[in-house]
Amino acid sequence: MSLLEVRGLRLDLPAPSGAIRVLRGVDLSIEPGGSLAVVGESGAGKSMLALTLLGLQPEGADVRGSIRLLGRECVGIGDRAMRRMRGGGIAMVFQEPQGALNPVMTIGRQVAEGPRRRGLGRGAARALAGEALARVGLDPARYPLDLYPHQLSGGQRQRVMIALCLAMRPKLLVADEPTTALDATVQAGVLALLRDLAEGEGMGLLLVTHDLAVAAAMTERVAVLYAGHIVETGPTAAVFARLAHPYTRALAAARPGLDGGGGVPIGGRMPSPRNVPPGCPFAPRCPRADDRCRAEMPPLAAGADGHAVACFHPHGRGT
Repeated sequence: MSLLEVRGLRLDLPAPSGAIRVLRGVDLSIEPGGSLAVVGESGAGKSMLALTLLGLQPEGADVRGSIRLLGRECVGIGDRAMRRMRGGGIAMVFQEPQGALNPVMTIGRQVAEGPRRRGLGRGAARALAGEALARVGLDPARYPLDLYPHQLSGGQRQRVMIALCLAMRPKLLVADEPTTALDATVQAGVLALLRDLAEGEGMGLLLVTHDLAVAAAMTERVAVLYAGHIVETGPTAAVFARLAHPYTRALAAARPGLDGGGGVPIGGRMPSPRNVPPGCPFAPRCPRADDRCRAEMPPLAAGADGHAVACFHPHGRGT
């Protein structure tokens, strides 16, 4: 049984001019202890996908399709039932810890709050908080539980967020751009921590990122999201060996080089969810697009190695 199985997931947001479709039939899965990176530009729908998996989509949103977590269907189960799934079933490390942590609560109290709500006594919950903080590199002997978030650096606050999740012992950890606000050295430390904890705890990991290099280093599988569609997915090694979709290749080319030189910007811009063109949504930016691309949405077709691409003219040998 898959840890997470998402099929045909659609998300429409209400608007005066009519519903805005943000997710357009997303399929993905994560096995127990497995890892998946969801990659794409800002506006692709990555963060909205992550929030929807936890039942935290905006009020009034219409969610269709299937999200099965630990074998249980989560679409339509209601807020109370979904709250019970959060924590022990699925937990999320948010992009900006400064906004996610309560500034007037100590870090020890915040990490202990989840276990306390699940019935653990105050002393036991505080001890568990200390253990969780120590596991993320914030040993209470050096970083007392009575510190407040503002007394910590950005990287340390992100570690508190990770400890808050770990204290609930989730089966699946969702990390939404967890290092965006951090400098390069701290980023590397936080990402290594997430990878090591996921492996050590046997957790599944879903990493949301705009950086293909991070996906390559962190996860076993990758899914490239564009305008609410998965356009390429498969085992990380297979995807990076070919980079079949023109958008995936453009993302790779846009990444700055190690020498500090800038990457090659992707021409044009992602379509607004209010106005996604018919056919392949990347067609207006794609040098390979033809009339068929502009009229039809390519199916996500998988090869023998599990590498799937939604493109009529994928890159590869002989193309």
